[in-house]
Formats: sequence, structure tokens, C-alpha cells
Amino acid sequence: MKELQGRASAELDVPARDCYELLAEVERYPEWFEVVSVVEILEAERNGTPGLARAELHVPQSPFGTHFELFVAVRTERPGTITLTRVPDGVADEDRLELIWRVAGRRSTRLELEFDAAASFVPGFIPVGGAGDAIARAAIEAARAALGR
Repeated sequence: MKELQGRASAELDVPARDCYELLAEVERYPEWFEVVSVVEILEAERNGTPGLARAELHVPQSPFGTHFELFVAVRTERPGTITLTRVPDGVADEDRLELIWRVAGRRSTRLELEFDAAASFVPGFIPVGGAGDAIARAAIEAARAALGR
């Protein structure tokens, strides 16, 4: 089991509300985050926000396969936290993936992303130092670009 953790943050010159809305609408991720190719909402929460989604990821630089499908629990907490958590495939599935977006501010926004993953398909001898931070930075930059359009 290989562990990956990472963090990234940015100051954005956009209202926090706009940033939160972009990140909470997970079905729009394929429009702005190139790693996410498909998001299908399977269940919505009572307030209309996504609760469970099926996602397809495309990671061309991965030596362990380039296409991944996963189910993600989506938890949104206004005014500024969106948590995406991979749903295990069963009790024996120890792989995990969690992304926690934090949005704070009013006229300008502080955007933070915490990335936490464990993957059984990555051999322990493969070095992954800094990969979690790189993933978090890439996601932050993709959100920044989408908000700048």
C-alpha cells in the first residue's frame, strides 16, 4: 500500500461564492480538470447537492494504467468545504482517496486543497515523494484557470 498526501493553496481574485459553486458542482469537473473525464451523479442530497457520483479519471502519465473508475461520496458544507471521498469496492478494499477543498474569503478567495490517498496497486519500492503535492497543485491551478475564464 503506497501512501500519498499533499496540500496546495492559492489566493484568487474571485469571490469565494463563485469558487465554492465551481467546486461543489462535481458534474462540471470534466469541463475544467483534465484528469476527470466523466462524472455522473447517482444520488443527490435532500438539498439538491450531489451525494454520490461515479467518476472516470484519465491519468496518461500513470505506469499502472491510465483509466480509473471510482465512486465518490460528495459532502458540501457551506460556506466553504467540499469533501470528495472514494467509496470502497467492499470490506477488503483498503485503497482510499480523499480531496478536501476549503474556500474562504469574500472579494478575494483563499483556496486550499488537501489530498490523501493510499493505493494498493502501486508497489512499495516506487518513489512517490512530492506526488501528492503535485496533484494538489495541479487541481488548484485547474480551478484557478476555470475561474479566470
